[in-house]
Amino acid sequence: MYLPPSLLYIGGRAEGSRSETGEKMKKAFSEIKLYYRKTDSGAEYLMDTFIKCNDGHKIGIFEGAQYVVRIDGNIEKDATLSIVNYSKR
Repeated sequence: MYLPPSLLYIGGRAEGSRSETGEKMKKAFSEIKLYYRKTDSGAEYLMDTFIKCNDGHKIGIFEGAQYVVRIDGNIEKDATLSIVNYSKR
Protein backbone atom coordinates (compact mmCIF):
# COMPACT_ATOMS: atom_id res chain seq x y z
CA MET A 1 0.00 0.00 0.00
CA TYR A 2 1.41 3.39 -0.95
CA LEU A 3 0.35 6.62 0.75
CA PRO A 4 1.44 9.95 -0.71
CA PRO A 5 3.12 12.31 1.76
CA SER A 6 0.07 14.57 1.85
CA LEU A 7 -1.85 11.75 3.57
CA LEU A 8 0.84 11.40 6.21
CA TYR A 9 0.61 15.04 7.37
CA ILE A 10 -0.58 15.14 10.97
CA GLY A 11 -1.68 18.35 12.73
CA GLY A 12 -0.03 21.72 12.73
CA ARG A 13 -1.02 25.03 11.19
CA ALA A 14 0.82 26.83 8.44
CA GLU A 15 0.78 30.56 7.88
CA GLY A 16 0.17 32.24 4.51
CA SER A 17 -2.12 31.68 1.55
CA ARG A 18 -3.23 28.21 0.50
CA SER A 19 -0.85 28.17 -2.47
CA GLU A 20 2.08 29.31 -0.28
CA THR A 21 1.19 26.73 2.34
CA GLY A 22 0.96 24.00 -0.30
CA GLU A 23 4.37 24.89 -1.68
CA LYS A 24 5.93 24.93 1.80
CA MET A 25 4.42 21.52 2.54
CA LYS A 26 5.72 20.08 -0.75
CA LYS A 27 9.24 21.23 0.12
CA ALA A 28 8.97 19.80 3.64
CA PHE A 29 7.94 16.30 2.52
CA SER A 30 9.77 13.57 0.74
CA GLU A 31 7.95 10.59 -0.66
CA ILE A 32 8.14 7.37 1.31
CA LYS A 33 6.73 4.11 0.04
CA LEU A 34 5.05 2.18 2.87
CA TYR A 35 4.14 -1.50 2.94
CA TYR A 36 1.20 -3.02 4.80
CA ARG A 37 1.36 -5.78 7.41
CA LYS A 38 -1.35 -7.30 9.58
CA THR A 39 0.00 -9.32 12.49
CA ASP A 40 -1.46 -12.60 13.75
CA SER A 41 -3.07 -10.66 16.60
CA GLY A 42 -4.81 -8.32 14.12
CA ALA A 43 -2.66 -5.20 14.62
CA GLU A 44 -2.16 -3.25 11.38
CA TYR A 45 1.05 -1.48 10.40
CA LEU A 46 2.70 0.35 7.53
CA MET A 47 6.50 0.36 7.29
CA ASP A 48 9.15 1.37 4.81
CA THR A 49 10.89 -2.04 4.61
CA PHE A 50 9.47 -5.16 3.00
CA ILE A 51 10.03 -8.71 1.87
CA LYS A 52 8.72 -10.11 -1.37
CA CYS A 53 6.32 -13.03 -0.96
CA ASN A 54 6.26 -16.09 -3.19
CA ASP A 55 3.23 -14.75 -5.06
CA GLY A 56 5.11 -11.50 -5.83
CA HIS A 57 3.40 -9.05 -3.48
CA LYS A 58 5.36 -7.12 -0.87
CA ILE A 59 4.66 -7.26 2.86
CA GLY A 60 6.03 -4.78 5.41
CA ILE A 61 8.61 -5.95 7.94
CA PHE A 62 9.85 -4.40 11.19
CA GLU A 63 13.49 -5.40 10.77
CA GLY A 64 15.49 -2.42 9.54
CA ALA A 65 12.44 -0.16 9.27
CA GLN A 66 13.08 3.56 9.56
CA TYR A 67 9.36 4.42 9.70
CA VAL A 68 6.63 2.38 11.40
CA VAL A 69 3.00 3.50 11.34
CA ARG A 70 0.53 1.69 13.60
CA ILE A 71 -3.12 1.92 12.59
CA ASP A 72 -5.60 1.74 15.48
CA GLY A 73 -9.31 1.69 14.69
CA ASN A 74 -11.16 1.70 11.38
CA ILE A 75 -8.91 3.33 8.79
CA GLU A 76 -11.98 4.42 6.81
CA LYS A 77 -13.69 6.17 9.75
CA ASP A 78 -11.86 7.00 12.94
CA ALA A 79 -8.36 5.55 12.89
CA THR A 80 -5.47 6.88 14.93
CA LEU A 81 -2.03 6.76 13.32
CA SER A 82 1.03 6.48 15.54
CA ILE A 83 4.14 7.30 13.48
CA VAL A 84 7.64 6.54 14.74
CA ASN A 85 10.78 7.61 12.91
CA TYR A 86 13.43 5.23 14.20
CA SER A 87 16.24 7.15 12.50
CA LYS A 88 15.65 10.07 14.90
CA ARG A 89 16.10 7.93 18.05
